[in-house]
Amino acid sequence: MRTIPFFTTSLLLFGITAPVLANSNASQNEAIAEEINDLHNKIAALEKRSQSSWVDNLKVGALLQLDARYFPNSDSDSDIDSFEIRRARIDVRGNVSDSISFRILPEFGEVIRSRLLDAYVDWRVSEHNFFRIGKFKAPVGLERVQSVPRLTFLERGLSDNIVPNRDAGIAWNYTDKQFQTTLGVGNNVGDRQDTAVDNDNKKAIFARAYWQPEALNGLGIGVAGSIGNTEQNASLPTYKSLGRATIFRYNSDVLRDGKESRIAPHFTWYRGSFGSYGEYIISKTSLTNNQSQQSELSNKAWQWVGSWIITGERNSWSGIKPDSSKGAWELAFRLSSLDIDDKAFTHHADLTRSVSKASSATIGLNWHINNKTKVLINYEQTRFEGGAVNDNRDNEQLLSARLQINY
Repeated sequence: MRTIPFFTTSLLLFGITAPVLANSNASQNEAIAEEINDLHNKIAALEKRSQSSWVDNLKVGALLQLDARYFPNSDSDSDIDSFEIRRARIDVRGNVSDSISFRILPEFGEVIRSRLLDAYVDWRVSEHNFFRIGKFKAPVGLERVQSVPRLTFLERGLSDNIVPNRDAGIAWNYTDKQFQTTLGVGNNVGDRQDTAVDNDNKKAIFARAYWQPEALNGLGIGVAGSIGNTEQNASLPTYKSLGRATIFRYNSDVLRDGKESRIAPHFTWYRGSFGSYGEYIISKTSLTNNQSQQSELSNKAWQWVGSWIITGERNSWSGIKPDSSKGAWELAFRLSSLDIDDKAFTHHADLTRSVSKASSATIGLNWHINNKTKVLINYEQTRFEGGAVNDNRDNEQLLSARLQINY
């Protein structure tokens, strides 16, 4: 917006009011002078607001994750030792008004193709209530709703395979110090899917409730889920190991067709320097193929995580804040499992190429250098059932490290 310089405005006002001042008494002159001064102040305030409002209400952040991966004792062509840019993101947030805000989060990492992750508007209707409209995380998986910079390990657990990633829709949220809840409707993306494109006319309702009362001494309990329908939907997931190798895929002629649902009870517990969380997920889906062979599958997954801040800082789901310039050290351990319904291998998947079960153990050592920088080192081993001709897929062993900067 173009503004009139303060000095020029003053001259104009003086020229207009000079004749009046010349013919008025002292009291009138004082009143007019006060009005002029008040007008000067208003013009100055408008100039300042027009110049600084967007700067004051716009925040730009960045996330960079640089990884190194080594697969000992592996002969698989998919297990490649490498250095890579796991994630590179620019996070733009802004406030349009006291009640309207927005977020735009694109991804530029080499491992994940460039894409728009989040693009939503929040409309706050009261202190604890707001509506979110756009593309955002579906709230079904516990570890899925945790932001990437705060993850305990380099990769999410095996349970992340059977929950949706991001969906487009609208959701009502309520949050206070002890209780959080989400209720919304979206396009019904499949397991591990991340898209704003709708492949059929059916939708899904999703919900999550989480309760952490002070009386439970750091224990929080929750449950999340979704229910929906699909119709001849070709958007099917591929399931990944912790080393990000494809370990399960449906046959090329399979479609999602019919009822779908998920249920995911979970817990968190943080007290002093110790912390733990876990979840159990059941994902049900209806499938068909070109021969109209139908199945209703019930895939299951779970994980348990425990961590200890060796240097004594307070452990927290929302991140670790070092108490000294030397940083904070964290030791973490995880068990996770993925179990594919046996009915999937009757008509819709090939047991010689896809595993029926995966079980993993991971140990991690994290150095939280400061609030914005940390180093993670993980070693994981995963065992598989099925996934090879007349045998099981070879075990996966992975030693990996990450430098993370989150600004």
